Amino acid sequence: MVSVSARRGLIVSCPSTTDKSTALKQLGRTHQLNVNQRHPASDRFPVVKVTTPPKGSPRKLARFLGL
Repeated sequence: MVSVSARRGLIVSCPSTTDKSTALKQLGRTHQLNVNQRHPASDRFPVVKVTTPPKGSPRKLARFLGL
């Protein structure tokens, strides 16, 4: 069994109305389709996009999600 522990993340910062959300949704969708093709019978988690409030933090988000 292979254990993968590296966490991957991406922060995108651009002016408003530059279609950041649209681009990230498309990137996530493309990645998810590629993963599904490479590992068709896998127990992997899907790509998730989360928008947090300005005063949010990774720790608060993890607590909210019960992680």
